[in-house]
Order: sequence, then structure tokens, then C-alpha cells
Amino acid sequence: MIPLPVSRIDEAAEMLSRAFKNDSELIHYFPDEADRDKVLPMYHLVLSYGIKYGEVYTTSPALEGAAVWLPPGETYLSICKMIGCGAWMLPFKVPLPFLMKYINSLSNIKDSHHKNAPMPHWYLFMLGVDTDHQGKRFASKLMKPMLERIDREHLACYLETTEKIYVPLYEHFGFKAVESKYVPGTPVGFWAMLRDAR
Repeated sequence: MIPLPVSRIDEAAEMLSRAFKNDSELIHYFPDEADRDKVLPMYHLVLSYGIKYGEVYTTSPALEGAAVWLPPGETYLSICKMIGCGAWMLPFKVPLPFLMKYINSLSNIKDSHHKNAPMPHWYLFMLGVDTDHQGKRFASKLMKPMLERIDREHLACYLETTEKIYVPLYEHFGFKAVESKYVPGTPVGFWAMLRDAR
């Protein structure tokens, strides 16, 4: 893993946009694949937030994938901090109907996060691997060193996924599904996963 430099946020955001193009929640909001590029500024925001308040790693200078980790004390997203990272520009860049639905979805995610991980923990905010590199163990390369560090710190780790196929992957790394439901108002599944402190 290498830290993602600020100068490469745009490239990494484009990579995440490709990585999540077939995400269930995104497909629900944007059935037309061509429209899914409209959420590119969201990935830019996530990366900016992660670099400023957490740690963002990629696999190599080729940017095969990226992971955004938020440390204890920063695991619950702050609206004020998001605005400071550029969220105030989203209404000018992202379709407003999607933005409103996504904000409601984030509220639901926040409630689950507070309920399922009240202890000091690390938050795997986002992990994505470019489409050409999926299935080549890049997700493992992004997770394993960080989880080893978290174990040395004797801390828990929390994440969410809307993709059932990734639940076994996270279970392989010691996470357990502590809540499963549907994203409100959608047919999209949601799994909250917790890895206990070691």
C-alpha cells in the first residue's frame, strides 16, 4: 500500500467511478449506465475527506484500487467537515434528485453505524478496485496490511456494503454481518459488518 497523494485525487476518483459503475444502489438510481458518471464528484469528495481526516491508500502508482480509512475519533462523518472538503459544490455537479436520495441513504447508514459500532474503531469508508483489476487480489492488498495494524492497536473495524457477493470476502478477513436490511425506499440490500478488536 502507498498513500494516495492529493495530486492524484482526480485520477483515483475516476477509477472509483469505474469500480462502482455496477453497484446495486447506483444502478437503482441510474438504470442508464451512461448516467452513472454523474456521481464522479461524490468519489472526489470521499477521497478528499479521507485524505484530510483519515488515511487513503492505493496499491501502486498505477492506481489499481484505493481504500479510504477513517480512524477512531473520525469514524462518524461530519457534515461541516464534508462541506469543508467540497460538499457545498455537489448540488451544482450532481443531479439533485439523486443527491437528496443519497443524503437520506447516508442518514440511514449513519444510524446503523452508531448502533453497531459504538466503541473506538477504524471505519473502512470505501474500498474499490478498477474493473480491469477486479478478482486479482488487489482488495486483499488494500486490506490485509491495515487490518494487521488495527490488530496491533487492539481496535475494532467497521464497514458497510450493499453487495451481498462481497460479504464472504469481508468474512474471510474476520468481519461479521451485524445487521442486514434494505436501503430505505429501494430494493437494495445493506450489510453492516464489524471486525472485533483482537
